[in-house]
Amino acid sequence: MRPRYPHWRNDLIRANRPVREATNKILEMIDEGLLEPKDIVMMCLKWMSEDEVKEMCKANEVDLDPRNDDDYPFMSASEDI
Repeated sequence: MRPRYPHWRNDLIRANRPVREATNKILEMIDEGLLEPKDIVMMCLKWMSEDEVKEMCKANEVDLDPRNDDDYPFMSASEDI
């Protein structure tokens, strides 16, 4: 008969799983060509709140303000969006 492990033992076993298991699986599926990166981006953006998207951009130094972009020459820096 197998000994029963205390409840904390099960928690430790679960804690030893890879930290980003789902994330790593999606990245593997993209690398294998099973998923399109654009599709995953769309899923994530639609799932996240507007504040989460802004926070993610800020954390990754993505500037969402077109006034700071040279590709928008028709807008002056003083214009509000």
